[in-house]
Amino acid sequence: MIKFAGANGGPQGFGLSGGFLEGLIDVALFAHPDDLSVDKRGNIYVADTNNARIRMITPAGQVPTIVAAVESLGIEVDRQRDILYISDSPRHQIWAVDLPV
Repeated sequence: MIKFAGANGGPQGFGLSGGFLEGLIDVALFAHPDDLSVDKRGNIYVADTNNARIRMITPAGQVPTIVAAVESLGIEVDRQRDILYISDSPRHQIWAVDLPV
């Protein structure tokens, strides 16, 4: 179990039992999350490596997929320009994805 401070400052957490399921944070499943980055709105981006996806955890606890079909080991948010950078290791590429505003 990983715990982090929620929007109200209290603890929230989610399991890392493996698999893929979107929805609220208490039921969402990840498979080998490798990296995290946070934007200026408090959204947490997760490199969900074994699912080949970049997932977002919103301050409200929703977990949608932002980018699919990417095998990332590293992500970083440029907070000033609202861009998510993704290292796609097997393809030897860096992706730049405009974040929703």
